[in-house]
Amino acid sequence: MLVVWAFRYENFGLENWRLFGPVMTNKLEDAVASKLATAGLAPSLVEQMPYSVWSIEELEVGLQIMTANGIGDVIEGKLKSPEMRQWDWHGYLTRSYPNAYPAKQLFTKEYDEVFSALYAAQHAGNSSGLRDAISGESY
Repeated sequence: MLVVWAFRYENFGLENWRLFGPVMTNKLEDAVASKLATAGLAPSLVEQMPYSVWSIEELEVGLQIMTANGIGDVIEGKLKSPEMRQWDWHGYLTRSYPNAYPAKQLFTKEYDEVFSALYAAQHAGNSSGLRDAISGESY
């Protein structure tokens, strides 16, 4: 079982990227099948070792739910269901584990340290201070 997550930094902000819906899911499945074929690997590998795409926010919540409910139950509950396989992780997790919400926020101290200058500039209503904080030039 392989879990893949992706996020990117943009001006110090983490953006959650989500992959959902049949169009994008089919594009990913086609790309994976092509890469397997190019590498000389059996197409059945995807069924033997299913993969999934998580946004960072979903992963943080999902890890907490897996800790409480077991990795296999959580992941197989989504990936083995034809209906749930098409859902994004947030939708699946909130439907299947409603008592897990609201989840504990992780790394709050570190998050606050990284973004404290941005918060201060934003709350002061100082657009140039916010611009400087984003660029990292001065506070």
